[in-house]
Amino acid sequence: ERYRKVLKAKGSNAACLLDTKGPEIRTAMLKDHMPLKLEKGQEIIVEAVGDKYTEFEGYKNEKETRIGLSYEKLCSSVSVGNRILIADGSVVIEVLEVLGERELLGRVLNTKELGERKNCNLPGVKVDIPVLTAKDIDDVQNFCAKHQMDFVAASFVQTGDDVRLIRRTLDEAGGKGVKIICK
Repeated sequence: ERYRKVLKAKGSNAACLLDTKGPEIRTAMLKDHMPLKLEKGQEIIVEAVGDKYTEFEGYKNEKETRIGLSYEKLCSSVSVGNRILIADGSVVIEVLEVLGERELLGRVLNTKELGERKNCNLPGVKVDIPVLTAKDIDDVQNFCAKHQMDFVAASFVQTGDDVRLIRRTLDEAGGKGVKIICK
């Protein structure tokens, strides 16, 4: 409200945007909280640990390297050849084989240290996670719509149904004029 008041007083125009946090896929914890040195060409087991990503501990030993991801449906979503981008794409893993419901075998495509709780992206993969988290819904309805912001930006928008859900969420709270930006 204060922002709009200042704009009006100054005779200026500017838009307001709410950038939702959105759902996220993260790497799990690591043994002793120590980063893992990943080497180009090495094989790696990636385990879909879901909500237990804060308890799971990835490791590297003489026998194997194993990390966890918070996306529970990882193995049913990816296919051989897909890539997993971690830490803003600084670590790239190519899927070699889906081993089961919770594990896949991958190949590291570059040498890099991997830390805990790094963001993950699955380019070209339809991920089965909701476009709006409970916090996003609260932010969209009780801040964005309430304050008649101009735009809302949403992550992980994959389908028209996702956009329609965001639109309904806004409209129900009086945010009919808010425009949606998909990122």
